[in-house]
Formats: sequence, C-alpha cells, structure tokens
Amino acid sequence: MQLLMRRFLVGLCILLLGVSSVSHSCSLVPSDSKVSDEVIEMLRKEVGDVYITSRYRACDHPIEAAKGHCLGLHVQGKAIDVSCSGETSCNRLVQAGKVLGFGGIIRYDTHVHLDTRKEVYIKE
Repeated sequence: MQLLMRRFLVGLCILLLGVSSVSHSCSLVPSDSKVSDEVIEMLRKEVGDVYITSRYRACDHPIEAAKGHCLGLHVQGKAIDVSCSGETSCNRLVQAGKVLGFGGIIRYDTHVHLDTRKEVYIKE
C-alpha cells in the first residue's frame, strides 16, 4: 500500500509539473544519496527478486582501480548493478529505475546500473 501511494504521488507530481518522465523533483530515490536498503526494497517491490552484483566497491577493486581515481559512484555507495537476463528482465529494471527516479540508468547486456547522480542520465 505504501509503494502504491508513493507511485500515485510521483504520477501526480509528474502531471502537475508537466514533465514526461520522472525528474528528481518527483523522485522516490533521494538525489546524490547512498543507495539505501529501503531503496533496494522499493526496487524489489517493482520487479520482484533482484540479484545485486555490485553495490559498494573499495578503491582497490579492479574496476575502480582501472579508472585511475577513487571517485566512482560505487565507491561512494551511490550506485548498484542489478543482474538481468533477457530483454524483458532488463527492460523491467530500466522501467523500475525510471519509476523510482534513479538519476543514472545504464543498461548493459547482463546487468543494469542504477545510481543517484544529480543530473539525469539514461542509456538504454
């Protein structure tokens, strides 16, 4: 019921502001914040069971180390990667990311990256 109310409020916000997609002013996910357990639970309520392949990464993690700096969103706890298999599964994650108001949504072949960056960036 709580999620249904939140979705209603986001829809109302979008309608009143006249925007075509979720903006941070209508977001259920706080901009520039850590991805909390509550946010992950909201994602689960949208798409069912999710398998998170990456959440927090230390600076010495191979992916972060390859960047040459320690400023990535995973290092800051502001991003998650969620496994998906097949077109439908990946599309559902992307749509849930939009509904919940993640700032960054990047779709890869095997997972979807979701983050709380301030500027909205979506790559499907």
